[in-house]
Amino acid sequence: MIFLGKTLKFILIGLIASISLTFLILFQLGVFIPPNDNGNGSNGQPIGYKESLSNISLYMDYGNGTVHTWVGFSLYNYNTSVFHALDKHCDLEYVYYAVYDDYLITSINGISQNSTHAWHFWVNGEISPIGCYKYALDNDSIINWNYTTNM
Repeated sequence: MIFLGKTLKFILIGLIASISLTFLILFQLGVFIPPNDNGNGSNGQPIGYKESLSNISLYMDYGNGTVHTWVGFSLYNYNTSVFHALDKHCDLEYVYYAVYDDYLITSINGISQNSTHAWHFWVNGEISPIGCYKYALDNDSIINWNYTTNM
């Protein structure tokens, strides 16, 4: 009877460890759906995001002489990150990384990253040290997305 108890204990510990490792791997691979935009702040809004913004400008440089611009638009409902501004005006493809709780933009309006080029963004003339979903904008922000050689 004592032997059966120890065996059951080892099986249970092994099962818990296996399940924990599986969830860890799935989170690292970004398999789980990202959180909604309304779950991070004390009043239901994401931390750092403003309820609304105005006079936002977005410039898209495709690296081939084509530049698209959207000037003086607004963002609402706490959807006020660089990601939200881009998503409002462009057809996007992206990969969500749960470990960073952020997105990697892989294609904008059909122009995809490859082994030599990728999409990079600047806000108010400064390249961002964080991803586009985490970058909370302010009124009068100027966003530049450029398709450039990998940095």
